[in-house]
Amino acid sequence: MNKIKIRAHHFLCIEGFKGLGYSKDFIENMKKVILKLKKEKSAIVIKSVDDICSKCPYLCNRKCQNPYGRSVIEMDKNVIKKLGLKKNDEINYSILKRRIYTVFKKKIDLYEICDKCGWKSVCDFYISRQ
Repeated sequence: MNKIKIRAHHFLCIEGFKGLGYSKDFIENMKKVILKLKKEKSAIVIKSVDDICSKCPYLCNRKCQNPYGRSVIEMDKNVIKKLGLKKNDEINYSILKRRIYTVFKKKIDLYEICDKCGWKSVCDFYISRQ
């Protein structure tokens, strides 16, 4: 079985996901990825197109063309640095989830990651930060 691959900033998106997204295909894929992550309990941390990106309408020639003004590569680098991860780490999701909630306690902790994201106004994770 192929290990699930998730780019670093998507671990935060997973925490805030509530069934909204770019398209029906994207939403269904996101749900499947989250279910698989919870079932397998671990994932490989990557800094490129991942299992979530595969159904994103902003994916073009295997590169993200998001309109938010912040490079997803920079977002991934910031998350990796703040969470003490390394590219290609296989991480236990329960451990990572605890780390996420410990490191990202306030909105300011998410500034260089989520500040320009178009989803932050409906993201349960972002909204729940003080």
